[in-house]
Amino acid sequence: MIVGLIAHLTGDALQEDIARTLRTLHSRGQAVMGITSPGLTMKKHLLDPHRVRRVPSQFSWLDHRLVRQNHLTRASACAWGLYLVLVTVGDDTG
Repeated sequence: MIVGLIAHLTGDALQEDIARTLRTLHSRGQAVMGITSPGLTMKKHLLDPHRVRRVPSQFSWLDHRLVRQNHLTRASACAWGLYLVLVTVGDDTG
């Protein structure tokens, strides 16, 4: 899915171009998170412990509010791709 998303957003179709973009995004992500060498993991610190997400009793991969409040029809395909990536990689601390 990530490869498809990169191909869609960049317009690239060649694997070499997509791989180059993926490597660039990976290194930028490591720089943002302060990861300086391979194999090290980021240590997370809660900014506000009162805002930690809780899994609702009616848990679903698709937030029910997105359906009930009609957000589905207002978002673009790119927005949904980003939402799916964030839902996939997110945990209770972000």
